[in-house]
Amino acid sequence: QTVRAGLPGDGRGPNPARPPVPLPRSPVRMDAMAPTSRVVFSVAAFFVATSLPESVSGELLRAQNVKAALRHNSKNLVASAWMNSEEVERSLIDVLSVASFGAKQLGADADVDLKAIEESLEPLYKVLPKNKHGLLSHGTVRYALHRYFVRRSGFYIKGLDAQGEHWNASSPTRILQSKVPGFAQHLLDQRLPNGFDLHEAAILASTLEHLVHVEELRMLRIVYFYEGLDPEVGATVEETTRALESYVVLLPGGDIDRLDAAALARIPDKDIEELKTSRSFKELLTILHKAIKESVRPEQKNMTFAEAAQVVKGTWFGFAQWHGNQCRAVKKELMSFEDDSSGRVRLSAFYSRETPLEFEFTENMEYLRQLGTLDETSPHMPRVIIPNYVSSATNCVVLTSMHWVCCQPESEGLLSHIEEKVGGPLATPQQIVEIVQKLPSKSVVAPRVLNSQLTDRLEDIAKPHRGRVPLHGRLFAQWMHHAYPREFPYPFEAGETRPMSSKEWHRATGVSPNEANRRTVAGDLQWLEAHATGSVVKIPWNSNEELLGYHSTPSRRSQALEAGRSMAVLLVLVVVVVHSNELFNVVVSFAWPRR
Repeated sequence: QTVRAGLPGDGRGPNPARPPVPLPRSPVRMDAMAPTSRVVFSVAAFFVATSLPESVSGELLRAQNVKAALRHNSKNLVASAWMNSEEVERSLIDVLSVASFGAKQLGADADVDLKAIEESLEPLYKVLPKNKHGLLSHGTVRYALHRYFVRRSGFYIKGLDAQGEHWNASSPTRILQSKVPGFAQHLLDQRLPNGFDLHEAAILASTLEHLVHVEELRMLRIVYFYEGLDPEVGATVEETTRALESYVVLLPGGDIDRLDAAALARIPDKDIEELKTSRSFKELLTILHKAIKESVRPEQKNMTFAEAAQVVKGTWFGFAQWHGNQCRAVKKELMSFEDDSSGRVRLSAFYSRETPLEFEFTENMEYLRQLGTLDETSPHMPRVIIPNYVSSATNCVVLTSMHWVCCQPESEGLLSHIEEKVGGPLATPQQIVEIVQKLPSKSVVAPRVLNSQLTDRLEDIAKPHRGRVPLHGRLFAQWMHHAYPREFPYPFEAGETRPMSSKEWHRATGVSPNEANRRTVAGDLQWLEAHATGSVVKIPWNSNEELLGYHSTPSRRSQALEAGRSMAVLLVLVVVVVHSNELFNVVVSFAWPRR
């Protein structure tokens, strides 16, 4: 904590003992590029600028030599001025496609596989509600991409999750807070007002994935400079291992968006070495060493920067799997004092129960309420909802300013199974009953017979929708919570919660998210429980519906337009692939000019 507290930069420059290694760059002439490359370059440069550190991106946007180079061209470019957002929006598909290759600027190859992403998204795309154009609405694609990243590895991309709002909501504030991911979707919303097809959703997913990777590479380069290594040359396996160890102990939970070479240089070597030997990072370093061992051949002496970057990716995926095991352990501990098979634990027990140190539950009531984990239906007996708590931000680990690793909700597998069986966004109550009665979970044995209250509520949900139940609405999610109270989170209404990490909570409120007097609070709650009158609602039911997107049948005209859009996007991708090397040499020459 002492180390991380000293991360914000003061602009004094890097540690003189470890001067930054200059990056050799060869100048590239804009007028020597093919016309198509110039068009794509202009758009790409804007997007790369938005993903660079503020000091670099501001300098890049203001660079007079760049403007002069653009004016030098005799032909009008589609996006002739980087600061003209309207021009950029008209070429947005080019921007997102180029951004998929953004990792090249930092010394690692981008491994874009749009076909694989499309194949992964396709089952979800087929069952999500479409608008009248036969496309996913903007809110629906945000929901789809959130689920795509969560089911892959428990990654939460900042700006994609609902954060307590309705999925259909659109907020300029969120775009500013979420930086590049929200800004990218905002621009794409302007470019594609009718919605997204599968290919366009895959492009956006690929773009966000590689923007995260670009940020990881930027941080890794900073650590290389700190260790006195040249990313362009590489290093021995031993030197690379030392740099990677520093990287993985500095990133999780730290002030990543504030970490730069100057801030890192102010951290004493002994503090970083102490972190490497601390109990907190033991498992993470074990995962790192395993990833290095799997990547390095026995006879290999040196590692390139690109190889080190692949080790980083492998480490985070390995860490996500380990973190998933920790999440299951937290759930198991909570279930050991569950209240009446409700998927809840009394807050009094949450604070008072003797638990192992790693399962010490300390969050205060207000923070639990904002996380969306507290059931206060019975005021005299507040309870913590187990699946909501396990998957909440309090159990997430911040890896970069753009993404976190969180607990994968067990609801994802249950909902995906129902979607696959139904094959669309709507199902009859009888279909759902037949599927759910045969669907087991970690805590529910199947086959089983659903009680009449559950089946009647399905009928009630279906009545406003011509006898069919929307699978992606709040009421069906609530119904699933009743059917699987330990796996499916309770869906609060939009605006009732405001999830944030403990660090974000402390910054926003100036108050610690932890309860300092847990024993006292537990005693007060126990007194309330003992003197309460009236019955306790086991699991509450709220009849307010909130639907994701729209449910329409596409017209023939919209289907034809969709086919034409897909061909246009494919053409842009071909152009980008052909010219990507040439393009990013130009981008890099402006981003890191020769000194």
